[in-house]
Amino acid sequence: MGIRQSMKRPYKGLVMINGEEISLDLRFVGDKYYDTSWQKDMLDRKVLKKGLFIPGEDDYFFSLLFHCKVQKSSVKEKYYGTLADLAKRLHFSWYQSDLLSDDKAIGEILNGYFNSQGYYYENPLDAGVYRNRSVIKY
Repeated sequence: MGIRQSMKRPYKGLVMINGEEISLDLRFVGDKYYDTSWQKDMLDRKVLKKGLFIPGEDDYFFSLLFHCKVQKSSVKEKYYGTLADLAKRLHFSWYQSDLLSDDKAIGEILNGYFNSQGYYYENPLDAGVYRNRSVIKY
């Protein structure tokens, strides 16, 4: 079966996988959740792993860093380990988990990444997405 989309929150959906109901966020290219060029690039650079397409590790690292610092009011515990593991695999010796408490440092890291890739921050179409202005201003 397909995804059942919420009528009250159209960016939310539910899908049954192996008898378990899974909640999903529904996003699309051009919704400005991420820069539109970055969304397209992530799709172009996707990797097939165990029969499933996933983001490339660089895209996964920076999109997760962006998500947990720009689009969330606080960093969930699960992101610390995931980002540290990705940084280690990517040989990002500059990355340390304690950076996640430094909005300026993360803002400057994301700014450098965005500039190097030609990406820009825009407010997402979904007005319910949190915007951490302490990071965005960099």
